[in-house]
Amino acid sequence: MNQGKAHAHKGPLISAHALSEIISAQGVKVIDGSWRLAPAAAPASAAFEKRRIPGAVFFDLDAIADQASDLPHMLPTRAQFDDAVRRLGVTRNDTIIIYDDAGIFSAPRVWWTFRVMGYPNVQVLDGGLPAWCAAGHVLDEQMAEAIRSLPPEPECAAPSHAVVTDAVVPDAVVPDAVVTDAASMPGFKVAGKEHVLEACQPTDPRAVILDARPSARFLGNAPEPRPGLRAGAMPNAINLPSASVLTEAGTMRRRTDLVEVFDQLGVVSGENVIATCGSGVTAAILILALELTGHGHHALYDGSWAEWGLEKYAATLPVVTACPTQVARNLGHQNGHEA
Repeated sequence: MNQGKAHAHKGPLISAHALSEIISAQGVKVIDGSWRLAPAAAPASAAFEKRRIPGAVFFDLDAIADQASDLPHMLPTRAQFDDAVRRLGVTRNDTIIIYDDAGIFSAPRVWWTFRVMGYPNVQVLDGGLPAWCAAGHVLDEQMAEAIRSLPPEPECAAPSHAVVTDAVVPDAVVPDAVVTDAASMPGFKVAGKEHVLEACQPTDPRAVILDARPSARFLGNAPEPRPGLRAGAMPNAINLPSASVLTEAGTMRRRTDLVEVFDQLGVVSGENVIATCGSGVTAAILILALELTGHGHHALYDGSWAEWGLEKYAATLPVVTACPTQVARNLGHQNGHEA
C-alpha cells in the first residue's frame, strides 16, 4: 500500500481498488457524504457511527449549507464552507475521496460542492460503500469519535442563487462568491431560477434542462416527497432519471454508455446544460455523468424543484404536466432516486 504522497487524481471517479492503494498516503482524506431524504429515517450520521471506511470523516449535507435559506442544503459561502471542512481536517491541498452508503446517491453532490468551492483534487468512490465492501476491503466498525462536521456560522449566510465560477481558478483571486452568467461560462457552476426560466423558452433557449427526478414525478403523476410543492416539470425540460446513468450495481455506467444516453437526448458536447432534481442532490449525479463524457458546459440548479415547485412562484415559474414533447424525448426510465 502506498504510504507516500498521493498523486493528483485523474478524472472524477475512483475505484475501490484504487482507493485501497492510496488510502494511507499522505494528504488523502476520505469523506462519508451519505444523506437521507426521509425525515423519519435514521440519520446518515448514525450509520457512519456504526460502520465506515477507515479514516473517513462525516460531511453533513444539511449542516454545511446556507442556514439562512428556507430551501434544503443550499450552498454556503466559500468562507463558510472552508471553515466547516477545516474542522473536518480537510484542506485544498488534499486528495479528497467522497463516498456514500447507497452506492452513488449523495456523494456527487458533495463532490460538486467541493469543486464549486475551489478544491481541485476531488473524486467520487465509484459504487460507494457497497463497492468497497464487495471488493473485500475492511471497515471501521468501532464507535466513531464525535462527528466533526459542524454547521457554519449563521451570520455568513450565502447570497441566494449565487453563481460560482469554475473552482480551478487560484483561490487568491476568487472572491467569496463570484457571480457570473451560468449559461455562458464552462466549469462547475450554480444556476438560479432566472437562468432556468431563460432555458424554459421554446425558442432559442439558453440551455438544455435535464431533470433527474423519477419519470412519474416529472410527468406530474406522482406527488413530490416534500409537502406543499406543485407537481409536474419545467417547460422544455427533458427527463433523465438519475438511475439512468447508473448500473444495477450502483456504479456509474461506462463512458461510451453515457455518451449514448446523452446522444439519445440530443445533448451535444458544446451545448449548455442545467441539471435539476428535487433539491439539488441527484442532479449532481447527472453533472458527474456529463463530466465523465467530457462535457464541460453545465450548471446545477441549486434550488431545484424544492424552489421551483413552491406555490408562491405559481405566477412566475411555470409548470407543465405530461408534455408530449418532453415525453417524446424522455428515455422512458421509470426509476430513480427520490432526492
